[in-house]
Amino acid sequence: MNNSPEKQNDGLNNEAAQEPVLYERYDKNELVTNDIYFEVRDQEAKLNRDSVIEFRQRLESFLFSKRAVAVKFHPIRWRRFRDRFREEQGVDWRDAKYDTVFYPAFFLQDSRFTGEISFESLTDDEKIQIVVPKRVVSPNPFSQIFGMSDEESLAMEKRDREKLNSEEHFDNLTAERRQSILEKLIESLYEVNIKDNNDPYQWHRWSYDIYTFDTPCRISFTEERKDFEFFFAWKLALTDLYDIKLFLDWQLRNTFDGNAYNFKEFVSLLIMKYEKIINSEHIIKLSNDFISTTQDINTELSVSQAVRFKKAGRPPLEKIEIVKPKERGKGDKKTISEKEDAGKLFSYLAQLRFILTDDATSKDNMSKSIQGLTGFSAKQIEDSLLYEGIKPKNLKEARKIVENIKDLIIKYLEKDLGG
Repeated sequence: MNNSPEKQNDGLNNEAAQEPVLYERYDKNELVTNDIYFEVRDQEAKLNRDSVIEFRQRLESFLFSKRAVAVKFHPIRWRRFRDRFREEQGVDWRDAKYDTVFYPAFFLQDSRFTGEISFESLTDDEKIQIVVPKRVVSPNPFSQIFGMSDEESLAMEKRDREKLNSEEHFDNLTAERRQSILEKLIESLYEVNIKDNNDPYQWHRWSYDIYTFDTPCRISFTEERKDFEFFFAWKLALTDLYDIKLFLDWQLRNTFDGNAYNFKEFVSLLIMKYEKIINSEHIIKLSNDFISTTQDINTELSVSQAVRFKKAGRPPLEKIEIVKPKERGKGDKKTISEKEDAGKLFSYLAQLRFILTDDATSKDNMSKSIQGLTGFSAKQIEDSLLYEGIKPKNLKEARKIVENIKDLIIKYLEKDLGG
């Protein structure tokens, strides 16, 4: 039996290829599940097996919590999910007789927890294909291989078609047979027959989503604190000694906003808490050397999280430079507009794409940038940003937005300078 996780992944990738997913690109120093998984898998032979088992369990739990599904269940393809279920049930990866803890390199979860495709949402044709699938006739290669004449090739194709038509398949069903299938499918929703695993009317028994360990999923420090700590420890433990300081420096700047005190405390406690994972004295020494000499990094002049363009061919901007916010007092007249209208003004500009929108940067980062320019509270400004999903579709709509900008500015100029 081949226990290779690569073989498992190949099979799943072929299956998932029918529903391609475009993954965004990550920095190598970010905490992303598949990067850490590949490192653990490649070095598994040198690691403590119990620790790797815990890693797999935590990875399964995290991917499921994020609903990072690799292959979504669909009733028409129920036979594939049945086969995956059989494959998973036949293996206890905790058993030491298996060379790797990551065999099989996938796990299943009941799709009803992740928004299963409902039977009612299917068309009649799709429902019928659950029982009698379509058949694809591929060209017969024998005529080319054996140099058959046109007459011989046509005769063989005719025999193949006759054989195919003699068997039941989706395209040769009568109206009566179609109606019978639909009625029996509805009846089967309220029945459970566990004796026949090949019964198409019991398709709902195999309603599982497939999760694979090579699915990339970012781990957030603010949203998944405990998971972040756990996978951070693994990432640190598996990082090359030459890259330890680069990794820690990136995390200090991008995850901890340059706050050296908080980062020192985090790394110090992490080394103690996960000593069974970070058990290299060299890594511990390099980490302690880094935090002992690290000082606060001034991030007031930049947004800490990198702004990345999702469109191919456009290089990412690593930082957006913003000025340090000015303190404001009530009625100080440093700017003539009110907070809400300042947010509206930038919203209009974003709608017209004169400045970056939420496609490229978060509303939080946008509001911080506006705060630096106006001195108003970033939170209040964020509440008034209205540019999402309302970009102009034509020149007429764009002109309307320009008129809104003009009216807004004139209103305050009249108040400030007089009519």
